[in-house]
Amino acid sequence: MTAFCAKMEELGLDCSLMWAKIYDIIIKSLLCIEPMTKQHLRRSNVHRNNCYELLGYDIILDSNLT
Repeated sequence: MTAFCAKMEELGLDCSLMWAKIYDIIIKSLLCIEPMTKQHLRRSNVHRNNCYELLGYDIILDSNLT
């Protein structure tokens, strides 16, 4: 990713802004499933620190990294 960002910045594109937007997408999607996740945790009687779920994200960028 370092080489990718270096190349994009050579072309005048802002990698910091790209990552900020990606993090924003991930955070908002996690906030959307929080109520459902809490409900499942209460039903299963598992402490929230003792469980995990792997989520994958596919982010498509255009030539402007937006």
